[in-house]
Parts: sequence; structure tokens; C-alpha cells
Amino acid sequence: MLCKLCNKEITQRFGIHLNGHHKKWNLKKYFKNYPEQESVYIQNKTPNWAKGKTKKTDERINGLSLKLKKYHSNDVIKKKHSEALKERYAKGDILDKETRKRVAKAGSDGWVKKLNNLTEEEKSEILKPMHDGAKKNKGKTFQHLDLDEYMSRFPTGKGIAKHGNCSNCQKRIIVWVGGKPRPKLRFCGDECKEDYFVKKPQSWYHLCGKPFYSKKMQTEFFVRSNLEWYFAFFCEKSDKVKTFNTSVFPIYYNQEGVRKKYFPDFLVNDRLIFELKSGYIFNMNKETILAKIESANTYAEINNFEYFYWQFNQQNMSLSKFANDSRVVNFFGISLE
Repeated sequence: MLCKLCNKEITQRFGIHLNGHHKKWNLKKYFKNYPEQESVYIQNKTPNWAKGKTKKTDERINGLSLKLKKYHSNDVIKKKHSEALKERYAKGDILDKETRKRVAKAGSDGWVKKLNNLTEEEKSEILKPMHDGAKKNKGKTFQHLDLDEYMSRFPTGKGIAKHGNCSNCQKRIIVWVGGKPRPKLRFCGDECKEDYFVKKPQSWYHLCGKPFYSKKMQTEFFVRSNLEWYFAFFCEKSDKVKTFNTSVFPIYYNQEGVRKKYFPDFLVNDRLIFELKSGYIFNMNKETILAKIESANTYAEINNFEYFYWQFNQQNMSLSKFANDSRVVNFFGISLE
């Protein structure tokens, strides 16, 4: 792009050129004096050195990214940023609690509307980076923040933030309460979580499950999803089901050369193995689930079991939608009415 002030062809970012060589000029002033240049600027806005280049394909950009990451990971910088946020919050530059709730609801409603109009594959493509990012950053916290500032970091978070204690070491931590079902056990990090389950392996079900009491089996099960709860409900009601249990034995499968354990969801009538999955979860962990299905089918054939994999692709699955599924109707032989 040609600079009219110095008659030179500029290859770097034009705003940087103005700042460095024409101190009293900025983009707004320049385009006011030379309006014909604005369209040229917009066409060439992305500088040549950055076109098509990413952290994966360009060492320079990757180096800059690592430097930025290191800088923002520094505890001193984090503290400065935290203090600056507190100051902005006090001045009213950051949204107050009620406005934040309205913004969060608008954003949440917008997301739901967008996702409801997508196929499972399109939904997976949008949500997978978030899912992977959550896994990568699992255990990272902002415990140095106060509660209001902590909540301001998560404008779409449901419920409210409160102080609680780590279930393993009793360290004071920030936890979310209300808004949606929450686990009873909370931990300050992965090390504490792993240590807790080494000492109390049976507690794993209490962490991620919800109780279902069976009069038929005279025991309480912990099921790990709504689908499992619906299935247990029909097992309880159906005369075709004489016995049922959850996660009774492991099946081993291989993934990327590593031998892993897989616990199927249900064993019905002592010989029917059931696994229930939503389409969303399947798309997120496709390779793992296919490896489990293959191993489970082999195990069932060798040991005289029958294996059933039921996937539900409907959105917002409810008990009535589950009851109307043809597989459920044919297997249990009952309805909700």
C-alpha cells in the first residue's frame, strides 16, 4: 500500500508505519485526508507476513505465542491483572451482577438456538475444541480471585461461586453451587482427586452419579447419566426384567497400544449387557467408543452374553422421549401410561 505522506510502498502493517514515521497521524486522520486509500487498506488489511501462517506452520509465530503464554502465566502479571480487574469492577467498567446475568442468558439462549439448528456432526465440530480445551485446562483454577471477580471470568456460568473445601485435603477452594446438578465431591486439583480415589475407590460413583433405589433388587444404584436413570426406571417397572445391575464387571480393550478397562452400563437378567450413549458423547469420543463396542461384542460372543449398544441422537432427551423409542418399547414391553 502506498503511503501518501512519504510516497513509499508500505509492506508492514499500515497503522504501525503511521505511528513510527508520522507521529501526529493515525488511521482515522489519514483516511479523512485520503479517503480513496481506505478501500485499498481494507483489501490489504492482513499483512503479507501473516497470511495463511499459524503456530503450527510458522516457527516465528509459534515463538511469539510461547512468549506471550509464558508472560501471562507469570504470577506477578496475574496479580497485576487481578488488581486491574478489581479497579475496573469498582469503577463500574465491568458489568454488575444483574447485567451479567442478562448478558449470560442472552448468550446462552443464542447458543441453544444456534445448536438446535445443527446436525450432530456440525455440533461436534463446534463444541469439540471447547471440550478438548476443558480437558487440557482441567484442574487449573483462579483461586486467588475474590468471588465476584471469579464469577466475572465466567459470564455464562450457571449458579453462583462460593467458598468450599477440598474433599481430600480440606484446602479452601472456590466452587460453583446451584444452577444445575453439581458433584458432591470437590477437589483443589487432579493430584488430590487421584489420591482420594486411591484411598476410597468406591466413592467414584458418588462423584459423578445420582442415586436410583430399586425395590426389585433391594439396593441403591448410582447411575451416571439421565439415560442410565431412564433405563433403570424401566428395568424396575418391566416384568420382562427379573434382575439388573450396574457396572458389574470390566471388559478390556486396546487403544493406541494401551490396555484399558471399560465398565458397561447394565447387566440385565444375568446375560444381557447394555451400553447407552447420546449422539453428542459418541461424536466427542468416537474412536474410544468404537474400540469399546468391538471389545464388548467379542467378550459377549466368547462368554455367552448378548451385547446391546443403544445410541440416542435426539436433543433434550427426556423420560417420555426415551419411552417412545422403538428399542425401549420392544425390549421392556411397557409404556409410561
